[in-house]
Amino acid sequence: PRLLSRLFANDDIIIKVRAVANFGGGRTTACMLALSDNASSAIEVGGSADANFFGCSLVSNSTSDRAFVMNGGSVQVEAGCIDVAGDVVYTSNLVLTSCPEPRISQPKTMDPYAQVNVPNVSLISDCKAGGNFKDVTLTPGANSISGTPYACFASSVAFQGAVTLEPGLYIIKDGGLNINSNAKITGTGVTFMFANTSDLSVSGSAILNLSAPTSGEFAGLLFLGERAGTKMSHSLNGNAESKLDGVFYFPKDEISYAGNSSASSNCVQF
Repeated sequence: PRLLSRLFANDDIIIKVRAVANFGGGRTTACMLALSDNASSAIEVGGSADANFFGCSLVSNSTSDRAFVMNGGSVQVEAGCIDVAGDVVYTSNLVLTSCPEPRISQPKTMDPYAQVNVPNVSLISDCKAGGNFKDVTLTPGANSISGTPYACFASSVAFQGAVTLEPGLYIIKDGGLNINSNAKITGTGVTFMFANTSDLSVSGSAILNLSAPTSGEFAGLLFLGERAGTKMSHSLNGNAESKLDGVFYFPKDEISYAGNSSASSNCVQF
């Protein structure tokens, strides 16, 4: 109802709103993206880490005032930029090559793999028992998911010695995957999926030479987790002789990475 304005005019009044947006620009590809909306230390670099992310950025969707944290005076980080929805805690040992300083209160980054059809493992009925696999070649079965042949293990799996993986999807339905000391794991066009309460544990002396598929539903994905359920923690101790090419996609889980780089000459995204 017109109240005060009736004293001045009886005609209809058109109400207009104007909005102005400013594009900051200058974003480089995120090689590490924390998807959590509110986790403290969503990305944390600690210990005596010397972490170099050449030509790419670290991005956190967390609105926490500790969305990105450098923890320790000896920690060194080099990256293109650091973009966070919240705030950052960093030291003078941070080197950014594509922006002058960390950019805070940034728009959240969409999950680039949100459209991936993560398999529903409850529908898989041909899972086999896990166990220890040493000096063997593993081949997916005759059945497929989204056109990709798969092998499903119903319990914990351990790799020892030289293990070669034929192309396909390898599902750990329960338990976990433990890659033991001195193991050498080789595979091209492979994706590991971790379901329910399964997790990944890689020993520091293990050597991984793995690359993700280049086509199909799981293109680019090297390690894959579920989107719902119990939050799990995955542990990798890198070995400088390893060569990894692909994405670590754990939309609900945590990843702890230690040891020497295993991505010095390949493309890895977390």
